[in-house]
Amino acid sequence: MSVTPAGPPPITHWRKPVTHAAPTPFRADLSTQLIAITSLLRHHPDRAFVQTLLLRLLSYVMRASDAVTREQASAALEAAAPQEGASIMQTLAQQWLAEGRDKGRTEGRTEGRTEGRAEGIQEGQVQGSRSGLLTGIEVALDLKFGAAGLALLPEIRAIADVVLLRAVLSAIRDAASVDALRLVYRTAS
Repeated sequence: MSVTPAGPPPITHWRKPVTHAAPTPFRADLSTQLIAITSLLRHHPDRAFVQTLLLRLLSYVMRASDAVTREQASAALEAAAPQEGASIMQTLAQQWLAEGRDKGRTEGRTEGRTEGRAEGIQEGQVQGSRSGLLTGIEVALDLKFGAAGLALLPEIRAIADVVLLRAVLSAIRDAASVDALRLVYRTAS
């Protein structure tokens, strides 16, 4: 019988149980804690450092959480830097406006490209259909009516409506004369 050393027992008492719910990144009382945190900076001697730190902190918190309103951010600025608070808030507002503008432009460009592509595809399909119909009409007119039928082509090429061109092509087979065919597209337009 062989003896295997057991080794130390696994350490499990210090681990938190794994949960599958997404943790919230901020505490529920973030807005009140933010004022307490920023007020610690009130007496810091390096005002430029304080402004930079406040700008970054509030910019992050406002982007990452909906728990802090602009009024609460303004109160946190007032607690930390009463004199500089207005300029920092203005800088934050300028950043938010710029971000909103950039986001709007990006979304607008994306939407415009998508719509442009869809319209371009549709226009290409219409032009392709129209071109094919005109070629078919030309061949059918030549076969059915000869030179007299081909004389109608300038009038028929002026028709932009693909549905009407389909009707003209279908009518060629049963048309008794060039004049009877001309009635098909003149009465429709």
